[in-house]
Amino acid sequence: MKKATIILYLFLFQLFNLNAQGINWASCYGGSNCEFAESIQQTIGGGYIVAGFSDSNDGDVSDNHGYKDYWIVKLDDFGNIEWQKCLGGSNEDYPRSIQQTTDGGYIVAGWTASNDGNVSGNHGTVDYWIIKLNELGNLEWQKCLGGSDFDVAYSIQQTTDGGYIVAGWAASNDGDVSGNHGEYDYWVVKLDSSGNIEWQKCLGGSNNDLVYSIQQTTDVGYIVAGGTVSNDGDVSENHGNYDYWVVKLDNIGNIEWQKCLGGTGDDKAYSIQQTTDGGYIVAGYSDSNDGDVSGNHGGSDSWVVKLDDSGTIEWQKCLGGWESDGAKSTQQTTDGGYIVVGYTFSNDGNVSGNHGGGDYWIVKLNELGNLEWQKCLGGSDSDCAYSIQQTTDEGYIVAGYTYSNDGDVSGNHGYEDYWVIKLCISNSLSIEIQNPNYCYTTNLIAIGDFEEYLWSTGETTQSITITTGGLYSVIAYSESGCPSEAEIYAPYPLEPYNQSKICMVTLDEEIEKNLIVYEPIVNVGIDSILFYRLNNQTSEYDGIGANSINDIGLFIDQGSVPAQQNYQYKIAIIDTCGKTSGLSPKHQTILLQANTGINNEINLFWNAYYGFAYPNFGVYRSVDGGEYILIANVPNNTYTYIDYPPSGEKKYQVRVEKDPPCNPEKSTYSFVSSNSIVLQPGAINENEFGNFNIYPNPFDNDLIIERNQGLDEIKIELIDIYGRFMDTYLINSGETKTTISTDHLLPGVYYLRFNNIITKHIVKQ
Repeated sequence: MKKATIILYLFLFQLFNLNAQGINWASCYGGSNCEFAESIQQTIGGGYIVAGFSDSNDGDVSDNHGYKDYWIVKLDDFGNIEWQKCLGGSNEDYPRSIQQTTDGGYIVAGWTASNDGNVSGNHGTVDYWIIKLNELGNLEWQKCLGGSDFDVAYSIQQTTDGGYIVAGWAASNDGDVSGNHGEYDYWVVKLDSSGNIEWQKCLGGSNNDLVYSIQQTTDVGYIVAGGTVSNDGDVSENHGNYDYWVVKLDNIGNIEWQKCLGGTGDDKAYSIQQTTDGGYIVAGYSDSNDGDVSGNHGGSDSWVVKLDDSGTIEWQKCLGGWESDGAKSTQQTTDGGYIVVGYTFSNDGNVSGNHGGGDYWIVKLNELGNLEWQKCLGGSDSDCAYSIQQTTDEGYIVAGYTYSNDGDVSGNHGYEDYWVIKLCISNSLSIEIQNPNYCYTTNLIAIGDFEEYLWSTGETTQSITITTGGLYSVIAYSESGCPSEAEIYAPYPLEPYNQSKICMVTLDEEIEKNLIVYEPIVNVGIDSILFYRLNNQTSEYDGIGANSINDIGLFIDQGSVPAQQNYQYKIAIIDTCGKTSGLSPKHQTILLQANTGINNEINLFWNAYYGFAYPNFGVYRSVDGGEYILIANVPNNTYTYIDYPPSGEKKYQVRVEKDPPCNPEKSTYSFVSSNSIVLQPGAINENEFGNFNIYPNPFDNDLIIERNQGLDEIKIELIDIYGRFMDTYLINSGETKTTISTDHLLPGVYYLRFNNIITKHIVKQ
């Protein structure tokens, strides 16, 4: 590889910013006037040869003879000019086709209106002008071919016998031209190795017949393509206006078969090539949507047609959008598919990424003509590609002209310039995080077969060291200079952790403690899960314990008494660096309470569960130690239920379902359970105080609780309407009355609880 400097890579990175992904390089060539590149080919010795015209005499262009000259430019592998030649006379000279010859030189075909300078032998008006150059671009010989009218060459190829086949159109019927059918005819000329005519053929009818492409076939005959308006002479079955006209000739120019392809609109073929199966691929434009043409997107489309060896259509594809689109060049690729290039003014249909005005439009098709990828290249002004060729590295070289100086285009010299683009097949590139250590540093390494690297940090090594998380990217260059890109997000320390949440808090019925269920967290750099409970006195969350990252996702709050109050929990994470994350969202448990009514009905009431959404509460009842049975579904905004149970010991619980259920590795939890309440037969009725008198009620300060019988020690608990435990009072053994001071209570409704059963609600004024 010719080692380019990193400065060049920095330039390329800034120029394309991977906006034109797969561009190896792109360059503008020309001067202050107009330059159009018509034909490009990769050369055997390396680099590329480009042919077109220039009417400049400054910038990259020197020795112009006047007006338009043939401008032949030899480029190296990276698009640098090795040499350039202006060839022509004082009038217009316009090349259309160039090909490297077997001796390392070049053959060029186009037309000339000159008869001085490098040009001699012009027959009048415009002639085919064929020039042979050596490997350094020096003129070896030149030939003017034609008659007294307009004769324009479009395509040339060296033949297997060392001579040349040339095709274009001729309006003449004198000089070198004979057999013209009227107007312009296809004019096919076979030359020997010195440019002398061996034979010539006029093909066509009484209207215009314009040829744009010719190629020698494997049987040593020739395939020719262009457009015809004729429907007589050599032409038959024209569909209306211009049709693709494909003609197969034998080795001396006799017609073997001919096909008109198209519809009632205009259809012109600009490029044809024999395919490996012996058939042909043809590309141009069509504004038809009938006859042989279907699928037109609007206006003119690029129309690509696959023919068998006898010219019968195997498949056809209209490619484009609503505006004007057309193909100028096509070639079969090494994978059996096809590459097509031309222009587009669309930005819909098959076309995306148009920069404005006309863009180069490159389309890759598979062997059946299905679109694999497309690429718009250009700027905000007019850009049109005329020639494409697959290169030995399986990339592509493209040539045409650009009027732009923005978007993908830079360095325009003024007006239109040659614009040559080298596309490449990017190697696979990825980024790997090595030895992640979020406490200190981490290495990123670019994985793939590359020669040079440029990171978003500015570093140019294959591996870089980072000290913080974030988005990192690298552009890497293969041995041929082709860029590939990759990016990776390196996590910040603790950043993923504060998103961790408790799955639920439920009741462990065996030990009657709260069970915190959380999803196990699999992440590099985490050490422990920390658990916190709200302290009602301080309104702060206090730490209550920790689990290792390797523990199952369950934690039991041994300090909880679910039957006395509800609890709020949060969790956090501590990483291997010793840093603690923020707290997760809270989960609040359900506290179930109950009392009995006048008719021994059971009044159940509870608080909402906070932590996840649920549609309703499920009320469950067990009788005499049996299984819990669902007795009611209560809407999620209702917190009471009255039950008329059968006789026997009753046990109640309220549950809410979680969807989806928790899955802390070894167990699946699908619902949250409140505490359980057990009601014995003959439980104390709130409205029949039984052994107790409670007065005054409502009260202001002191509250008196008096018992009528029994001398054992009694514990009475005070709770608020939210189920929060407030205080405990004792009637000592032998006492019948106690006075409770309520100075510390705010006005509101409270409940007294005896043996876990609500016996009375009281109101402080």
